[in-house]
Amino acid sequence: NPDILMTASEDGTIRGWKIPEGGITADTEDSLISLNGHSRKCGLLAFHPSASNVLASAGMDGVINLWDITQ
Repeated sequence: NPDILMTASEDGTIRGWKIPEGGITADTEDSLISLNGHSRKCGLLAFHPSASNVLASAGMDGVINLWDITQ
């Protein structure tokens, strides 16, 4: 989905943001989804190349998570 932006944080939190039609024009704190599954920094995110709404995350805690981010 080209309208979703996923971000990974130093605290291990992953958040998903909806990019509005016309692009991002202002700051927002309203994320669509917040994922908690890492105890340390999460540094890598990747969407599955052929499955819809499947996200992989890897953190500095040595954990790899697979997420279903269906909304």
